[in-house]
Amino acid sequence: MGLDIQQITPQLGTYTYINSGSQLVSSGVETLLENDGFAGQNFPLEGLTEIFNTSTFLVGPLDSVLSFGDIVEVGLAFNVTTTSPNQLVEIRSKVAIGSPSESTTELFNATFKNVGAQPFTTFFPGDGQTADQLNFPSAFYVFTDDTLTISMSYMFFKVTKRFL
Repeated sequence: MGLDIQQITPQLGTYTYINSGSQLVSSGVETLLENDGFAGQNFPLEGLTEIFNTSTFLVGPLDSVLSFGDIVEVGLAFNVTTTSPNQLVEIRSKVAIGSPSESTTELFNATFKNVGAQPFTTFFPGDGQTADQLNFPSAFYVFTDDTLTISMSYMFFKVTKRFL
């Protein structure tokens, strides 16, 4: 009786969500980022057909498929249109939303010197999951010090299940 190769080989899944819309963000208000998943191609892990809900704009919960030590990496691409010089734009990730250990991580922070269209990309390498991160959803937010229009061009997830 030998080991099944699936038990000792890390498993990988990728998920891509391409957005067709944009949203207006008010000054001084942390705003949930939207992505309608208009297009994209997934190569899912067994048992995890989707990682992002295009109706609620939440990631997870992932407790039914992932375990402690599994890694979720995230890549996000944006186009923002700023309305004032020296405008602050922050992209934040909230994890374990609604749990006692809810926390926020800043993924991107920039002050754009000129008014107009500003493309940018950010990447979060992920980490091992805690129980609350698995059992509660996560989401992405934008904050700005003046009104702007933002489009999350695409969202990419790479999920690696650790081997046993």
